[in-house]
Amino acid sequence: MTMFTPSPTPPSFSTGKPPETRGNASPQAIAKEPRTIAFAVNNSRETAAAFTWATANLIRSTDKILLVHISDRVSKDSGQKVLQTFADKCTRRNLAFSTVRVHNSMTAHAIADVCRSNPVDICVMGSRGFGPIRRGGPWGGSA
Repeated sequence: MTMFTPSPTPPSFSTGKPPETRGNASPQAIAKEPRTIAFAVNNSRETAAAFTWATANLIRSTDKILLVHISDRVSKDSGQKVLQTFADKCTRRNLAFSTVRVHNSMTAHAIADVCRSNPVDICVMGSRGFGPIRRGGPWGGSA
């Protein structure tokens, strides 16, 4: 059995941009660069918890949030209530945001497509209560 031993120094945070695009900027300047964070939302408790965690630990006031909702049902208000709930949360926290609603039955692939077609630095999503066996999609089944 192999035990995981954490590194004595934490890994440096990356904005997802190649180092050459940052020039000789200081770590403080890099930390202030605005990022685009895609946030996959639905009406689950896990998504709400992930949003609470992200706003407390990850999202900075300079970041732009891209709220993404994937729905396999096509209806007049499909996903609108979910997006509005998280839009309201962003507004209360003074976060810049935009929304994307996609109708597709392949949720993981649709989220990946949105992240590929937008300048996304980070993608955050809840697990919908699935353990490592049920997770999957284009990123594999790791926990």
